[in-house]
Amino acid sequence: MTSIRVNYKSLLNDCREFENKLLDNLSRIQKSENSLDKEIARNYTSYENWQTLSTTDSPVAKHKSLINFKAQDLNRNLIRFLLEMFPNHSINPSGHFLYPPGGYMSWHTNSDFPSSRVYITVVDQVNKSCFKYIKNESMVEDWDNEPIVIRQFFCSDQDLFWHAVYSECNRYSFGYRIYDLR
Repeated sequence: MTSIRVNYKSLLNDCREFENKLLDNLSRIQKSENSLDKEIARNYTSYENWQTLSTTDSPVAKHKSLINFKAQDLNRNLIRFLLEMFPNHSINPSGHFLYPPGGYMSWHTNSDFPSSRVYITVVDQVNKSCFKYIKNESMVEDWDNEPIVIRQFFCSDQDLFWHAVYSECNRYSFGYRIYDLR
């Protein structure tokens, strides 16, 4: 897994502008009843929970508390940004999520869609959310220690990359599948 840490002010401003629009319309979005339960979030993203799942491939997270959204204008800007980083590649959105405080996505592999992945994460508080993954049978917690963090990793159907997300702040996640066209 590669972690690229950057501070792109225009991207942050775009996300904040989008956040204001989203919050204005939040009453139309249905949250799950457990979205603010931090204990449930900690449980489903714990190392112990991963151990119960690791003997079988679970490509899709079975438990999550997040808001899935579409941000067409912001998405176009992010794809343009990623095309500069990845020329000669096809870039396809794989999910845009808001994790409210207590939000999470349980352990999964995405092995149902093998590809390189890039996630652009924007947080309103640093060190209050993290991307968790398994490396050498140990859990790594990669905390969002900048307002914007870009992570790249590969999801395979052979060498499983187990990962999960945990948040105690508003965490916006913009995911993309990257395919080399060469």
